Amino acid sequence: MRRDLLLENMPRRGRVAYLNVVPAVFGTLYLGAGVTLLAVEGRDLPTSSSIFIATNGVASAVEFATYLAPKPLRAPLFASGLSLWFAGAALSLAYDYDRTPQGKQVAGIAATMNAVEAVIPLLDALIEPPADPWAFESDRKALMTADYSTLHGHVIHAEQNLARTTRPLRFVAPSVYLAGITAMTITATRDPQSHDAGQIALGFGIFFTSVAAAQLAAAIAPSGAQRYERALRNMKLAPIGPRGSAGASAVWQF
Repeated sequence: MRRDLLLENMPRRGRVAYLNVVPAVFGTLYLGAGVTLLAVEGRDLPTSSSIFIATNGVASAVEFATYLAPKPLRAPLFASGLSLWFAGAALSLAYDYDRTPQGKQVAGIAATMNAVEAVIPLLDALIEPPADPWAFESDRKALMTADYSTLHGHVIHAEQNLARTTRPLRFVAPSVYLAGITAMTITATRDPQSHDAGQIALGFGIFFTSVAAAQLAAAIAPSGAQRYERALRNMKLAPIGPRGSAGASAVWQF
C-alpha cells in the first residue's frame, strides 16, 4: 500500500530531462548574447553594456556549473543563475545614460529584487537539502521491482527524498517579487512621472507578476510529501522513514 502511495505522489517524470538540457541551453544563450554585444559595441563600451556583458558571462558560468554540482543542487543553481541574469539586465538599464532619474530608480528596484531572488534558492537549499529528481527515477524503478525482503528499505529511502519536496522558503520568492513590483509601481507613478520609468515598471511588472503568481500557486498546492502524508493519515498510517515507525530523523514534518 505504501509503495502504491509513493508511486502515486512522486513528482512526474521529465524533470530530470529538463535539468539535463535547459541549463546548457540558457548558458549558451547568455554566452552568445554577451559575445554578440561585445562584437557590436567594440572596445569603447558604455557602463550599461559592460554590466550586461559581464552579467551574461557570470550567468553562463553559473548555468554550466550546475553540471558539476551535486544533483540535488542543480535546480537551485539554475534558478539562481536565471535571477542573476535578470538582476544584471535591470542594473544595466539603471546605468543607461539615456534613462531619467526615475527610470533608473525603477530599474534599480528591479535589479535589487532579482538579486534577492538569486539568493533564495541557495538559502532554501542550505536550510534543507532539496529533493533529488534523479533519485526519484531510481526510487520509482526500485519500488516497482522490489520484493518483500527489500521493499522496506526502498520505502524508507523514497520517503526521505519525497519529504524534501515541501520547501521551507516556498512562500518567500513570490513575496519578494510582489514587494518589488509594488515598489516599482509606486516609484513609476510618483510625480513627476517619466515615460521610461513607466515602461520599465510595466515590462518587469507584467513578467514578474506572472512568475510570482506561478510560484505562489506552486507554493499553495500540496507538495508530493503533503499529499503522501495526507493519504497515510486517511489510512491511519505513519511514514516508515523520517519520524515514522522506523524512528528516523526529523526531516519529515507532521
